[in-house]
Amino acid sequence: LLTNGLKQLIDMLMVMVIHEMDGLLLEKIVPTAVYLPYQREYGAEYDRVFRCRVTNRHNTYSIIFEQRYWDVPILTADYELQELLLQKISQLPQNRKSTDTYRVRIYNYLLANSYLGLASIDDIASNFNMTVRSMQRRLKDENITFQKIADDVRCSLAKHYITSGSYPLKDISHILGYNEISAFTRAFKRWTGKSPTAYYG
Repeated sequence: LLTNGLKQLIDMLMVMVIHEMDGLLLEKIVPTAVYLPYQREYGAEYDRVFRCRVTNRHNTYSIIFEQRYWDVPILTADYELQELLLQKISQLPQNRKSTDTYRVRIYNYLLANSYLGLASIDDIASNFNMTVRSMQRRLKDENITFQKIADDVRCSLAKHYITSGSYPLKDISHILGYNEISAFTRAFKRWTGKSPTAYYG
C-alpha cells in the first residue's frame, strides 16, 4: 500500500511532467485524461492542477495526451540560446518598483518567462492575482493592449536572436510561437518594416 507521502510525491511528479511539456512544446498542454488508483479528497483541486478531469482507475497511474503531440517538434536543450536569452533578460532593471506601469510589469514578466513560450493573458492575470477583465481595464487606462505588449516582446526577442546570427529562421519562428516561417516573416515585417533577412543583412 502506498503511504500518503508517496502518493503526494507521485502526484507531484505527474504534474511536473505536464508542466515540463509546456516548456518543451512551447504551448500549454492539456491532457485528455488522468488516471489515479485511489479516490481523491479534493477532486476539484486535482482537476484544476492536472488541467482535466482526474478519474479513479484501479492500479493505474497514467496521463493521456492527444495524438498530435507526437508530431510536434520538441525544443531541445540549446545552451547558447539559453545564454542569449539570459543576456537579454539581464538588461532589465534589477530593482523594479511596484509603481511600474502594468505595461512594464507585463512586458518584463513575458520576457523573463519566454523560455516557456509567451504566457497568455489568462496566465498573466492569474499571476498578478486579478481577473482578465480587470487587467484589460488597467491596460486600457494605459492606452495599450495585451496583444501589443506580447508583440513588442516577440519583436524584441526576434531582433535579438536574428542579430546574433546563430540561429536559422525556422528555429526562431518556432521559439516565438509561429508554426510557419511565413507567418513569422509577415509579423516581423509588420513590426519593423523589413523582412528578417533584410533586417539581418
